[in-house]
Amino acid sequence: MQIGGMQSHYWKKGAPARSIKALNSSVAAVLPKSTEFISISLAKFTRILLSYDKVSKSYPSKPTPEELQNLPTLNQQDIISDERVFSTTVVEAGSTSDKRAILYFSADLNNYNIGRATFDWSASDNSQWNRTMAVFVTKHWLHAKKQGWFDHKPLDQSHCTQGNCIGLVLRWIRGRSEEIRTARRSPDKVLLKEQARKKRMLFEYWQQSLSLVIEAEASDMMPDPDCCSDTEWEPDQTHYNWIDVIWRSQQYSQILHKLDELSYKVKASVSSPLLARRRFDQCRLEASKVNQKAPVCCGLPENCYEQVFLANLTEEARTALRMKPASNLLNTLPSQIVNKLP
Repeated sequence: MQIGGMQSHYWKKGAPARSIKALNSSVAAVLPKSTEFISISLAKFTRILLSYDKVSKSYPSKPTPEELQNLPTLNQQDIISDERVFSTTVVEAGSTSDKRAILYFSADLNNYNIGRATFDWSASDNSQWNRTMAVFVTKHWLHAKKQGWFDHKPLDQSHCTQGNCIGLVLRWIRGRSEEIRTARRSPDKVLLKEQARKKRMLFEYWQQSLSLVIEAEASDMMPDPDCCSDTEWEPDQTHYNWIDVIWRSQQYSQILHKLDELSYKVKASVSSPLLARRRFDQCRLEASKVNQKAPVCCGLPENCYEQVFLANLTEEARTALRMKPASNLLNTLPSQIVNKLP
């Protein structure tokens, strides 16, 4: 299929661009940036049409060999100009805009004997299947635009050409295909990424609360997110156990978890008690396991570390820990935190 008005690949140093970076670079001068509203909108719209699973972060499987073989040879302009589906498809009253979009899209594909909406994640964006599907997505996005989906959005009308839209969908396919190929969106990797994000969030909440008590020394007692423990986070749960670490002293751990009470007070004062209770740090439960290989926060006072942990370190490891002398703050902080509570 010829994509009118847009050259998606070009020859560089005697050979066509091949890597994702090179392919995207080849169209950078002619396509809107990924941060433009049209790029974000088309990506979101495409996910809707594919019935993207937000929980598992998964897309529909690629077409089977039989589906690829049965794909009809279609002309871009014929697909775009055929608007029968929008007048003949019966849409149930009260359907959401997303459901209507999916229904129209599925019906349109069926009109051309294409059984389902997906992309060939293992093929290049140049493949017949991917280019055909990109044209269908463009057609339905342009129809949604005509129906007023984006009337109050910062959409640059000069970007809304067929060539741009198709090119943006193809660029989106390249990125998602790379994610799938490298398993960047696999459940395990998504889980690890979210756990790391939650750890950073917890650090921000705790440090904010600690700064209310000891503003000048807060960074000494909590220098980086490694002072926090991980969380047994699962997307379908509302409460999660934290995961203990072997290196923190009981005294230091108790102070950190006491900060949760102060964090609740801070959040409730700026929003509401309900939102404060629902925030991630307030939904953590007592640890059910210990991570023997959790990162160790360096540069803390000696009494922040478990003595058994310190006793088992080599001289080299103790030096790398950059441990500071024991601090009396661990003795005074509990009462200081309590004084900040109601």
